[in-house]
Amino acid sequence: AAARVQVIVDGRQSNTGQIAASYAGSIVTAFAADIARQNGLSGPPARLEIRAWFNPALISQWYIVPGLVAMIVLVVTTNVTAMTVARERELGTFDQLLVTPVRPLEILAGKTIPPLIIGLVEGAVAVAIAVLWFKVPMNGHYAVMFGGMFFFLLAAIGVGLMISSIAETQQQAILGVFLFLFPSSILSGFASPIDNMDPWVQKVTYLNPLRYIMEILRGQFLEGTPIMTVVHHVWPLGVIALLSMSVAVWMFRHRLP
Repeated sequence: AAARVQVIVDGRQSNTGQIAASYAGSIVTAFAADIARQNGLSGPPARLEIRAWFNPALISQWYIVPGLVAMIVLVVTTNVTAMTVARERELGTFDQLLVTPVRPLEILAGKTIPPLIIGLVEGAVAVAIAVLWFKVPMNGHYAVMFGGMFFFLLAAIGVGLMISSIAETQQQAILGVFLFLFPSSILSGFASPIDNMDPWVQKVTYLNPLRYIMEILRGQFLEGTPIMTVVHHVWPLGVIALLSMSVAVWMFRHRLP
């Protein structure tokens, strides 16, 4: 009687997955050759069919474009936040603002809301281009995806504020943003899977907000991941946003002349 054998390989661990798939293919091929030889068949009675989940045609842009959406949003948001505050520091208006009766939370809201709106609008445009132009399938929910993007933007704005609290000039702010973006992109899983990195490097990636939004965007675009799975990536973004903004406010206060 005919029987079907299924082998499921986790493609995120590419090296291990390729080795496991190669072993499975060798076993099936050897078994088919033995059966064909014993029964005098002209061809193998068994064959191996490989199907990729979520991206059956293995279209590279389906995987790359959602990551580019996250990269573009991060670059613009952190630059806008860091550069705006750095310019005010150069002009002296931000230090004057800190000594006014305005509460720190009100100052924080004023520096957070404009880049948050810019980031959401830019993210919406990038998502529209991904779906309409690059034809990336949208298997999840836009509300869930933009909910995750909202917390990601808060984390990115917090990092931008923290950089601007250290920088004295706009050039220093640009350098600080560049020093953050370069390792952030490498440790995000954009180009190479995080599971293939060294164990100690994988632990460092938990501090990177770009790691979480990559999982959210790719999961919503290709897999349609449920909301509870997205929550596991959202709460670290909230923690990063809270800590970075708190550090930024503390440094602004303690650097007053």
